[in-house]
Amino acid sequence: CHGRAVACSRIPRHSCVAAAAIIGPLLNMALAAAAAGAGENGSSTKDEEAKGDQTKNEGPPSVPFYYVPPMKTNGHDILSADPPFGDLLKSLDKYRMDTSSFLASLTRQHEVARRSEWIMYGDRGDAPDNPLLAARYRDKIGRVAGCLESDYAVLEELMQPFDVTIGLPSSDDEIVEDTLDVRDRNYNTCIKEEGEETRYTTTPGRRRGNDDDGSSYDSAAQIVTHVVRDWAEQGTSIRNSLYSWCVDMVDKYHFKDSKRRELPVLVPGSGLGRLAYEISTAGYAVEANDVSISMITVANNLLNGHVPPHSLKLHPFCFDFLVNEVDSDSRYDSVAFPDVNISPIRLSYTLGDFVTTYGSSQRQDHYGAVVTCFFIDTATNIYEYLAVISSSLCSGGLWVNVGPVQWHRNALVQPSGNELKMLIEGFGFEILTWSVDTKGVNYRHDEDHKSRYTKAETYLPIRFVARKRSDRDKCRQDIANVIQELHEMTAADHRISTGYASSAA
Repeated sequence: CHGRAVACSRIPRHSCVAAAAIIGPLLNMALAAAAAGAGENGSSTKDEEAKGDQTKNEGPPSVPFYYVPPMKTNGHDILSADPPFGDLLKSLDKYRMDTSSFLASLTRQHEVARRSEWIMYGDRGDAPDNPLLAARYRDKIGRVAGCLESDYAVLEELMQPFDVTIGLPSSDDEIVEDTLDVRDRNYNTCIKEEGEETRYTTTPGRRRGNDDDGSSYDSAAQIVTHVVRDWAEQGTSIRNSLYSWCVDMVDKYHFKDSKRRELPVLVPGSGLGRLAYEISTAGYAVEANDVSISMITVANNLLNGHVPPHSLKLHPFCFDFLVNEVDSDSRYDSVAFPDVNISPIRLSYTLGDFVTTYGSSQRQDHYGAVVTCFFIDTATNIYEYLAVISSSLCSGGLWVNVGPVQWHRNALVQPSGNELKMLIEGFGFEILTWSVDTKGVNYRHDEDHKSRYTKAETYLPIRFVARKRSDRDKCRQDIANVIQELHEMTAADHRISTGYASSAA
């Protein structure tokens, strides 16, 4: 099929004070105050939003975005041809519910402190100048509510539908023909009517985090985390450790002849797109990919220069757990983003499941390099990922990886580091370098001058560079069929394991 542009309408704005009646009058007052003005820590005022709108680039996008509709496990029938922009509303609604629950927890803690201090000190227990917890909790609720209200306004502004093209990009930025048979489908309505069942379904296991809690990768809360990691100054040392290393390895081991060096670099699990952007600014043609509509929608605004440098602020620590906290005043720290002015780049971005999007014959031997960062442990079946990476690389193609083997709970196979290395070699790769970090790397933000938590959560990622051998003969040659069979088996086994989990629960 030929690519078809999809123009999407805007999601209507929503208020962020829905749960006040449930939580209680104290939170009601806090949210009312937050709606009137977020105070000294609030960031996106109406004047700033208006200023940001005036400076947005309204010209043609420099980074095209594509959408590959999800397929049924038979590999032929489409589940839904509509881009899943309706999921943006779900993500924002989930964020409102989670933040309301968080504020409710603070309110309950305030009530316990107030009653305990009343028992101990009588009517002096809740006095504004009392040095104990009740008065401080009351102030905390108002400040947290203000920060969360401000963050919601920023997220809502960023998570709006945008123009996408149905299909896959090719090396000359045209659409691969006969990729998907969707010519007769109607793309006029991208947002589902209220109450209509959403037909978009991702292949199981292509997300970071767990769908059962606030850590779901395709969530507004994760947007805040990844903004800090990818597009704020507070993530600089993380990017230097991970992203700069990936660029250096591509520069060092990539093809030296100009023809093969022009083959595109594939970056699956691109999230908000900073790694793909850095590889592109190093002079390579890059194709980014992710399954999360929330991530890609925000990436569209950032990569196409719609957000001027340092024009928006978020409060990434405000929604953190109420444990292991050293200084509660650090909770209200804000970060400005993006930290750079986007320059012209050779980059495209595709929304779609990694296995079904890049396991097709159209993508076989298509890429000169694949770069994965904190990605491979998201696999439901690591054999699928390895088969697709091997298939998509040309002979002699490069695979650069950095990340842990913290296999997500959907994983059907959970190999150790040395077992993963043997498996990679079994798929026809020559390991050029292999190491495990001895110094921990944070996931979200740099360590600054103050300690935020009494518990450190860092990773010791595995770093390796591998080259696809031209003489690989251990795997069947009909690789597209191999991937399809793996996908069908994985989907069936995932349904079985999910059923077991549900029965056990």
